[in-house]
Amino acid sequence: MGVGGSSLLIPGDAVLTLLLPLHHGPNCSQVGLTEVQVAEATQMAVRKVNEAGLVPGVSLGLRVVDTCGVPSFTTKMAAVAWVEDSLACPLPALTLAILGPNDVSIASSAGVVVRPLGVPLLSYGPRSVPAPPSLDIITPAPYRIAQAVVQVLTGAGVSAVSVVHTDDAEGETLAQHLVEAADYWYVCVAVVVTGTGGEVMAAIRGGPGAVVVLGSRHHVQLLARTLGQPGSPVDLLLLTEGGPMPQVELGDVTVPTIILQRTAPVLPEFLTFLERDLAAEDTPRRHYLAAVAECASCPDGHFGYDAAAPAAVDVVLRCVAALRDAHMTSCGGKEGLCNKLNGLGVDAWEELLLSSTPDTTIFPELAQATLSSGTEDLPHFTVKLLHGGNLTQAGQADATSAILGEMELPELGCGGGPCSCKNYRPGSLPPAANITRPASGFNIFSGSDWWSWELPPLHEASGSELTVYVTAFSMVVLILLISAMVCTYNIVKPPPRN
Repeated sequence: MGVGGSSLLIPGDAVLTLLLPLHHGPNCSQVGLTEVQVAEATQMAVRKVNEAGLVPGVSLGLRVVDTCGVPSFTTKMAAVAWVEDSLACPLPALTLAILGPNDVSIASSAGVVVRPLGVPLLSYGPRSVPAPPSLDIITPAPYRIAQAVVQVLTGAGVSAVSVVHTDDAEGETLAQHLVEAADYWYVCVAVVVTGTGGEVMAAIRGGPGAVVVLGSRHHVQLLARTLGQPGSPVDLLLLTEGGPMPQVELGDVTVPTIILQRTAPVLPEFLTFLERDLAAEDTPRRHYLAAVAECASCPDGHFGYDAAAPAAVDVVLRCVAALRDAHMTSCGGKEGLCNKLNGLGVDAWEELLLSSTPDTTIFPELAQATLSSGTEDLPHFTVKLLHGGNLTQAGQADATSAILGEMELPELGCGGGPCSCKNYRPGSLPPAANITRPASGFNIFSGSDWWSWELPPLHEASGSELTVYVTAFSMVVLILLISAMVCTYNIVKPPPRN
């Protein structure tokens, strides 16, 4: 499998095409650890599906395209995959589905190209934001990711941050939701900025020493490596995209970095499959294993696991279930493909993908996973701290809470002094939708629990919240005065005559 090219790893009657940047960066020279895991997990799933014979008389094929993250090349190869399957000899193959890319803008462009060809395009893992017209098996919930970030910030005692996001749909959407969630939980967002290099440094200099970086994976890692260099105004980084082994991909980051890694079901046989036949000419996998072997701070036998890998396996099983149901309905139980099956439209395939039940007998670990189609994404994170090249687990977090152990964090300030900032009120970002509150109704004590009558810091409250507090306090005083007047009248009034 060459860099920036295509390779049909497994021939078959019905073919899945996987579009992903196995390499990225300048000259497509950096190996993507997450993407290699996704490619290998997908290949493992396809092989096990064929061994089990889940679709009578139909073999499943796999094509992997290393896109290098180039939008035009990705879109082109999505169409080329359909052409190659249509011209396959001795019989044309069915282009069952195209998986990926995970980048939202590129996925949308590729979806526009392949849907008219009757091919569904779907994500190989949970996205942070939707990418129409591509299909998301799990409905993205960016507000939950943002809320988990704020839970970790409050749990770590961080009260003021700057937000740096990538210049794409993922970064803008996550930043929007983070501002909303931070405002509710009284975490001061001093500045929200996008860009790279010097302009970002200039924008955050003098602001809070804690910086949250949001957006698409490789761009977040690039920003983290830029912001985490010696001499940077950053004291602490927080990322939601650190990759499976941050010691490798973020090894040159010198500032303490809190990383939220999605938790996922573990496939016991995956590591063995990944390390199979080390003499094989499999360039991305060899690059992956070499990068891990060169990690001096990784303990022996260490294996970082990305949640996208089991999610990709689940998507393969879902495609197989859709193919099985379509084969039974269209081909009348006959082995092999039939003309009616080949003629199914993209809407019919998407409906089958969402309604069919995957057979998880070959991967029982996925049976209890929260990967059911149509459900909203419920991300759970393992919180880790990368410092001095060492990665340690610090706790767990989701949208409602964070449980953190002790973390050695630096003293945080604003340009060397204390932080005194008003929450960032973005004029360019639209109001966030789907922001959930921990309780129904309006809580006049906001973040305070019902048994605690301690008001939150009023100097950090918004104008509308101050108005509510003053109005509620005035109503309470008025009710007390009226009650006192009624009681006094009842005491002093003359007794009634008989």
